[in-house]
Amino acid sequence: MVKFLTIHSLAKPVVLPKWDDINSKGDMAMKHRTLSHCRSGRAIDIIFIVLVLGALAYGLMWIMKTAGKAGQEYGQAMVNAQDSALQLKCATNMRSIWQGLQLAATSEGHYPESKADLIYWAGDSRLFRCPDPNGGEYIYLPPKRMDSDVPTLLVFEPNAVHDPNKCMTLLSTGEIGLMPLDRIRAILQQRHDTR
Repeated sequence: MVKFLTIHSLAKPVVLPKWDDINSKGDMAMKHRTLSHCRSGRAIDIIFIVLVLGALAYGLMWIMKTAGKAGQEYGQAMVNAQDSALQLKCATNMRSIWQGLQLAATSEGHYPESKADLIYWAGDSRLFRCPDPNGGEYIYLPPKRMDSDVPTLLVFEPNAVHDPNKCMTLLSTGEIGLMPLDRIRAILQQRHDTR
């Protein structure tokens, strides 16, 4: 009587006889059939393992890609928030300078004639520097007249750091905003030509 052992495989169960129970003549056909079943079972196991590892690798790659993209978006959002904060601080400096100009105009009847006088009326020289690390000292252009209906450029930053090719400006109407660098140069040229 032949006793059989069962080896379970994920592909299909393979039944192997105990080697001692094979008849003494050596049933070569049985040995061959048994060994070929073992080889095909092992091949299927290897293929299955490779597929599982491939799926795991793909899943890990997808997670890393998603996490990397989220990290880039977060980093860009932080940079944008910092740029917006610096631009807001620059506009706040311009608003404080405008208040100093109005204080001087109310008290003296005219705008300050120099930047040093304007710093006196504004109260703090730190207001006259752009908070951006690439920014510079603001430039004050004392107006010729106070009662002009045409908005004139009073204060501007010389470097376009908040927006490409635009500088923060303060006009005689109290308007604060970004102005293209080319327009500022044209205003300065026109001002130079009228002297």
